[in-house]
Amino acid sequence: SGGDPSNSNPNSGGITTLTQEQFVKFYKDHYHPTNSKIFVSGTVEDVKNTMDLVDGYLKEYDYDPVIREQSKIKYQSKKQAHHTYHSIPYAASSDEDGQHMLQVTWLLNDEKDIKKFTPMMDLALETLDYLLIGTSSSPLYKRLIDSGMGSNIIGYGLSPGLLQQTFAVGMKNVKKMDIAVLENLIFQILRDVVADGFSSEEIEAALNSIEFQLREVQTGSDPAGISIFLELLTKWNYDFDPEPAIDFEKPLKKLKSTIKSQGSKFFTSIIQTYLLDNNHRVHMELSPSSTLDTDTSSREKILLQRLKSSLRSDQIQDIKGRAHHLHSIQESDDTLEVQNMIPSLKMSDIDRKGVEYDLDVVTNAYGKPFATVTKTVASGSPGIVYIDFGIDISSVPWNNVSLLPFIVTMLTESDTKTRTRAELDRLEGLHTGGISISLELVPQNDNEETDYITKNNKHAWSVLFFRGKCTVDKSGEMLDLIKDMAENSLPVSQEKVMQIIQQKISSIESSIVSSGHAYAVKRMHARYDVQSFFNEKWYGIAQLQELKNFLIKSETNWPHFQSRIEKVITSFSDFKAAEVIINLTGDNAALAAVDTSVRRFVSSLRESSEQSNLPDFFLTDHPWIENATEEMAKIVPIKDEGILISSQVSYVGVGGIIFQPGEKIGGQICAPLQFLKKGYLWETVRAKNGAYGVMAGLDKTDGFFYMVSYRDPQVTATIEAYNNAGK
Repeated sequence: SGGDPSNSNPNSGGITTLTQEQFVKFYKDHYHPTNSKIFVSGTVEDVKNTMDLVDGYLKEYDYDPVIREQSKIKYQSKKQAHHTYHSIPYAASSDEDGQHMLQVTWLLNDEKDIKKFTPMMDLALETLDYLLIGTSSSPLYKRLIDSGMGSNIIGYGLSPGLLQQTFAVGMKNVKKMDIAVLENLIFQILRDVVADGFSSEEIEAALNSIEFQLREVQTGSDPAGISIFLELLTKWNYDFDPEPAIDFEKPLKKLKSTIKSQGSKFFTSIIQTYLLDNNHRVHMELSPSSTLDTDTSSREKILLQRLKSSLRSDQIQDIKGRAHHLHSIQESDDTLEVQNMIPSLKMSDIDRKGVEYDLDVVTNAYGKPFATVTKTVASGSPGIVYIDFGIDISSVPWNNVSLLPFIVTMLTESDTKTRTRAELDRLEGLHTGGISISLELVPQNDNEETDYITKNNKHAWSVLFFRGKCTVDKSGEMLDLIKDMAENSLPVSQEKVMQIIQQKISSIESSIVSSGHAYAVKRMHARYDVQSFFNEKWYGIAQLQELKNFLIKSETNWPHFQSRIEKVITSFSDFKAAEVIINLTGDNAALAAVDTSVRRFVSSLRESSEQSNLPDFFLTDHPWIENATEEMAKIVPIKDEGILISSQVSYVGVGGIIFQPGEKIGGQICAPLQFLKKGYLWETVRAKNGAYGVMAGLDKTDGFFYMVSYRDPQVTATIEAYNNAGK
């Protein structure tokens, strides 16, 4: 506060009272190569060449111990005799009760705990976090959700990446009268866990899940080197040895040994010491305020007016002059000399071949008529196999299609005919690296086409995917779990249905405020392409509206709504071999090792009495397409639209079709698209107009083009920038 750039609390006055002198001083005090961390990943030659290049930049600077010392993050001492309670407002569309939030956050360690918070303790805390809230049947998660006092869990447990770790948990959409009750419930659950302990099976499942995450080489879309670097920074940023952040073998072995000797008491003692007996915590209540945004804006206007009134005319002109100078710098291009200083790739640096994976598609797999298994050879995580089990769901009637996202969530929380949800969660943790369920509409394209030809995307396959990963020796157990969930899942109670719907409503509403750009693109795209319409119908604003209707129907006409749920489950649980696809991914050794388990699984699938009655969706329109096309015109007509959210910033998007069906989209479109994103839009919408981000994209399957801003304080200026993009 008081101009400290590290404090961005909007209610503290820190940003609004920050002076340019303070800002520049902060930069000079901390932004220096002394505080940098440089990491290079690649071949030996890559590393040497890069470090030589870096050395060319850094040789102009000397290490400055003063800068390093004043930039160090200081420990906050755990010395509170009583917890701190804060209640502050947050911007909401109304002041209606039932929108309060409560979160309890503990500070776990301080400087006195350096010797206790070893790499083994780090792994222990991650394991405990999984035990408490890692699954839908974990005690802290389940009892809070089942209390009905809020719609969703917030806080999400352990935050391990900083100098001092924290543990946080709470709920959103709580009534004011329930805040104190919820506060007491959190501590009562923790006391009960200490008294009851964890079973050896629960501990083994949690430990297996953590170990799987450590051993799996899975970095998503990020290069592996970047993921390793970010992990190293959790220690390196604070001048600790970075290697323990990724070298887990010894601490894992020590943790297993400790658990073997102490069992559940090891974890319950951590709960007692660092949560129940720890008063260095904050109880934060957020109260809804429909006037907060306008009140804040009014205060800022008054502050600015006072500041302006305190300035002489020559000072005002000086500020205007500096603003004009900054604007002129933004408007002018860098000189050729400056541009040449920026390292860049040449065409010769790019691998023209790319990466290709061996793909084997086997029909009538393992002698089972119409069964299809695909095998993809990919290196990455030795000894681990990834298995997808997809079931055709085109038989779901159109009036129940909007229910499918709810059904997917329900399947992750429901019992089966043979196992309880707690048993399923325990076995999933014990034998797998996780099983997820997703809903997908897979376009059916001509595999012989080498170019992108825009088309009306009416040919698709609707699939419910059960996706799992495991070590090869556990493939049989994982396939058994997948089959049980796909074949034997039971509907949940009315109370649980309403609970899941409320969670999904709350989740989407929060997501719209934080990721409005994604919802804008979904909604715009849905107006032009029928397959994209399903994306909006299942995951966009349209789904939010459907969920609110479902909540009313589940409460006022439960027998009818229950019947709809049961019909959807029946439509896919009675699957035949001809109606599924199994995808296997792993290295050659892994694929060979799971062959027996997969063969046994495929052999257990029911056969159709006659040839598959599934249509060829490459040649035939999907049965949902006709209804979807009619609904598109009603739900997402082609017209301008604004959606109100409680936020001081906006998400501004524009989109439409720029390639007509049948037109070829060549590679030459990439160059102007990149220039638009990283040149014009970046300079105008982000650098000049102050948006936090701006994006543009082109869907090469249907010719849809969009531009959208992220956390944008401007609306009119951004729309004007979009309109001028082609000039």
